[in-house]
Amino acid sequence: ASGAIINASQVDMSLDIDNVSASGGRLACGTIMVYSDRNCIVDILCNNLDFFREESCGKCTPCREGGTQLYRLVRKIAEGRGSVLDLQKIEELCALMRATALCGLGTSTTMPIMSCIRNFRPQLLSHIDGDFCPACSQIGGDA
Repeated sequence: ASGAIINASQVDMSLDIDNVSASGGRLACGTIMVYSDRNCIVDILCNNLDFFREESCGKCTPCREGGTQLYRLVRKIAEGRGSVLDLQKIEELCALMRATALCGLGTSTTMPIMSCIRNFRPQLLSHIDGDFCPACSQIGGDA
């Protein structure tokens, strides 16, 4: 859950540190999760962020509060109430968490969401714009 989430056009990439880093990710523990195009990427992000916010030990503010705020912002997008400004807030919060977290959880939490913004921006925008989401088959992106 802490690695990059890549799209179908990147599936043939060689799994080495340089290529994965260039895609905006990292090899993490070497686990590869594969999702069908029937899975909504926004729903996947919500699940990841829910996991990471529960994993926070609560010792540092970036993970404790940042993880919760990231989850709330992505949930807002999933529910069709988000905006492009929310995506900007997510990017700023991720940069802050990466720079200030006391342990690797801050970086791990931000990796999947930043790669999704880079690799699945059209899907995120379809939820924001209230367009049809082919993965969750809903108007407004009710993931």
